[in-house]
Amino acid sequence: MKIVSIVSQMQYCPDLLVKLQAFGELVQANEHKADEDRIISLLKDADGAIIGASGVSRIGPDVFAACRKLKVISLLGAGYDFIDIQAATAAGVKVLNARGANSQSVAEHTWGMILGLSKRITESHIATAAGNKSFEPFLGIEMMGKTIGIIGPGEIGRRVAKIAAGFDMNILAHSRSETPVDDLTMVSKQELLKQSDVVVVTVPLNDSTRNMISGEDLALMKPTAILINPAREGLIDKEAVLAALARKRLFGFGMELDINSAADQRFYDFPNVILTPHTAFFTGESEERVDSLAVENILSFFMGSIQNPVN
Repeated sequence: MKIVSIVSQMQYCPDLLVKLQAFGELVQANEHKADEDRIISLLKDADGAIIGASGVSRIGPDVFAACRKLKVISLLGAGYDFIDIQAATAAGVKVLNARGANSQSVAEHTWGMILGLSKRITESHIATAAGNKSFEPFLGIEMMGKTIGIIGPGEIGRRVAKIAAGFDMNILAHSRSETPVDDLTMVSKQELLKQSDVVVVTVPLNDSTRNMISGEDLALMKPTAILINPAREGLIDKEAVLAALARKRLFGFGMELDINSAADQRFYDFPNVILTPHTAFFTGESEERVDSLAVENILSFFMGSIQNPVN
């Protein structure tokens, strides 16, 4: 049995190393956006892989065709948009993710953006550093009594909602599956956009969700609304957001950048924007949970139990 770990920078804690090594050979490869040729060289005789999104570029059909022994990929995170899931399924490779393990960190990060924008904290900090002494340019808005709309009330979305309840906010949610979620008030996407003072998008990125917030959607929103995307950049039509910011059709915009993604510098023309370099998940507590779940997922697979499957 051979398990290969491909990550950009990580050391497993001793307990996890013992568990992995008990199953056979463990190869740890510290890679940064490894291309498919490099991935193939690492996985060509592997039975399983633990992979972090920052360690690889993309895993497509060529990888699965060349790595015939590969049976399972366990992801260090919830996102899987860098893997061709259809090709994995066709090759008989199971993809497992660490869903939920970083949800609290991402939810708190989301709220950091909401409060940073609503209270204009980043704006006023930068101005103060430049010598400003006046509070008058930085009129903010309170969250109490406002309406927050959550598109994608999964694990992260529900945690965002739980925090919102502490601010006595009205909470709306929209799910593409139209399945009721907990005690959240479920509405259409259009109704959510019209009513919400804060809109949070927390859905996986795939062909059906790419650019799911379009120019038409932004036109439905209040010009005083805050839009937050703590998930993948591709969920938002960035050109439409830039246009809305230029027309002062948003009070603020916060977005988590994709791993190792360069920010579109045009966003920095607007002081009411917060961009972060894929740090929403990045806390010590989250890292421990993600590592543990990724290892548990792959070991459970080899013991005959499949948990957290993507395909």
